[in-house]
Amino acid sequence: MYREIKPEKLSANLRSERSKLNITIEELSFRSGVNTNTLTGLSNGKNTGCTLSTLNKLAHALDVSIEELLY
Repeated sequence: MYREIKPEKLSANLRSERSKLNITIEELSFRSGVNTNTLTGLSNGKNTGCTLSTLNKLAHALDVSIEELLY
C-alpha cells in the first residue's frame, strides 16, 4: 500500500520526538550525524529532500522507527 509522505508530518514528528527526549537540534545533530542546517529545514518543513539514509540516522538517534517519523 502506498502512503503519501507529508513534510509537515515529518516536521511535527521530529519536533515531538526531540521534545520527548528534551534535546536540541544541535544534540540531535551530534547523535545522528545529520547537519544542523538539514535538521532545521526538516523541523521547519522547509527541507523536503530527505534521503532514506538521513531518515534512518534520525530514527536511530531518536530510538523510533522510520514509520513513526513519517506517519
